[in-house]
Amino acid sequence: MTPSLPAFSSCRSGKFSPNMVVFILLIGGLYGCGKSDLSRAVAEKQIQNSDVILQLASNVPLQPNVLQKGAEQGAWRLIQNGGVDQGSLGEKASQTIASVNYNSVVLRKATKVDVKVTGVAGVPMAENVKEAQFTWGYVELPSLVKRYALQGGTGSATFRLFDDGWRLERVNTQVSNTPVTLSPKEVEEESADTQAEAERRKLAIENQVKHIQESRTPKKVIETFSFPTFTNLGNKLWEKPITQEIILTDVDVEFIENNNGRKMKLWFGNIWNIGEVGNSTSVAIAAYSSENPWIPIDTDQRRKQFMTALKLAIESWRANFGDVRHD
Repeated sequence: MTPSLPAFSSCRSGKFSPNMVVFILLIGGLYGCGKSDLSRAVAEKQIQNSDVILQLASNVPLQPNVLQKGAEQGAWRLIQNGGVDQGSLGEKASQTIASVNYNSVVLRKATKVDVKVTGVAGVPMAENVKEAQFTWGYVELPSLVKRYALQGGTGSATFRLFDDGWRLERVNTQVSNTPVTLSPKEVEEESADTQAEAERRKLAIENQVKHIQESRTPKKVIETFSFPTFTNLGNKLWEKPITQEIILTDVDVEFIENNNGRKMKLWFGNIWNIGEVGNSTSVAIAAYSSENPWIPIDTDQRRKQFMTALKLAIESWRANFGDVRHD
């Protein structure tokens, strides 16, 4: 009895059994979908692990003109050129944000970026090269960052076929103008932060006004000086006898000035230097105002006493009110 051959051996007779057809299709499918064919799954994995996407996971693009919004919610403070004072990040912001640039925020911990390939096609006039189109978007952004961030965008990637398979050569991304969608709870939190910052600023202004008023309002007289002397000591023809009355308080000094014998009061905030006047016993005051008066004093000893008391009073004032601007 002759043993029977496998079904696919019938090819000797020029005929193919159904089993043979299935076997050929299976083998052809395996080799046809091999290295020469770039699947979406393979493309997605390589794009997901690319340096471009990994950078987006830490550097999140911001919505246009959003820095002012963050400042109004107490997330950070702005400096004169419109940028962010990196040392001013609020307590909530500093927990997740390392720094803020004009167009992006740098996260303390990288977040997840989801990549979806939408199509793969060959590149005209380029053998063994394919291009993948994809979308990308953020999955787990910190709640605070979501207020200012853009959702994601699109991109393209170029692959080249090597002997070991497809390798990623280049990734380009574009950012959409679509903001991240906030949940109802996140919208409420954003509104609460905006209101809290507005109240904080209002209180800060009120405190600053009070602070300035205190810097100008005397609380005590430190010392008084009263003695006969002359004005216009530099011109003997115009000397005029006066009774000098100097009242030194904790915020200002009042005196009769040298030029025309009028009374003046100088706030410490407007004084930037004091010094002696050569060939006389007067004291010169350099002020931020247009006038730099001389204070006529009768003796060198009294001048030294007055200058010492004035310097100490100004130093004490600056320790408390050095942040107050001059007129």
